[in-house]
Amino acid sequence: MQRVIRRNRKILNYARYEKQSSTRTDKKVRRGKNLCSVFGVCIVVTVILLAFRETRTSKSGIQSPLQKLSTTIDSPALPKSKTNTTLVECRIVTPNWINTGAPNGVWRITVYNDAPCAPVFLSLVVGGYYNDVYLFRVIQGFVAQWGFRPVAPSAGGWKTQKRHEDQKAKTYTGNLSNIRGTVTMIKGDLPQVFLNLGNNRRLDKDNTIPFGRIDGRGMEIAAKLYTGYKPGQGQIPAIKNGTAPTLFPKMSKVERCNVAQET
Repeated sequence: MQRVIRRNRKILNYARYEKQSSTRTDKKVRRGKNLCSVFGVCIVVTVILLAFRETRTSKSGIQSPLQKLSTTIDSPALPKSKTNTTLVECRIVTPNWINTGAPNGVWRITVYNDAPCAPVFLSLVVGGYYNDVYLFRVIQGFVAQWGFRPVAPSAGGWKTQKRHEDQKAKTYTGNLSNIRGTVTMIKGDLPQVFLNLGNNRRLDKDNTIPFGRIDGRGMEIAAKLYTGYKPGQGQIPAIKNGTAPTLFPKMSKVERCNVAQET
């Protein structure tokens, strides 16, 4: 009889233990679900706050850290005044190179009017100086240079203005840099300009500051420029005596430059 009683007590205690264990397990499961719910709510709230912050910074004109990063990785920096610009269109042709892949098309140059040498470039564009001039110096990954003429323009006082702009470059506080796609005027008494085919920030220290940049389609045309003619190979003498089409048939030229739009 006592054995039966003891056995029944063991069975009863085991049943109570199983019930208590089940209760504790249910509590842990409920606690875990509650934590997951709270964590999910926190994630949703965080996403909403970040989206609100991005919207507010974009409306106020203030760049968020992500926006600042996207504008500093090898992309031409914009000047402080985004509206004070002039659009110049230059038609690029390669008339003596019969090839379907020859560079032909339009460079759209956004000129930042406040940048050093921008006024000189624009005045020479209006005067037609950059019409029918060769891209006589093209170095792969470096620059494409144009603007040489046997006789430099004498009217308009551009040399005095150019010297003033060169001095202005020494104290320029803008954020333009010689990176791929930017257009810069060389220093000194020559109205020649060059397109940066690569990132040439080392030129900044010489106070050689870009005044504009070419759009993406223009850079596609620039990528097709022939780079087989080495600098100093005789391009300048050939341009002077009119033998460039024969001696350098793959040398492209700027057929015409004109002011397309002012903003």
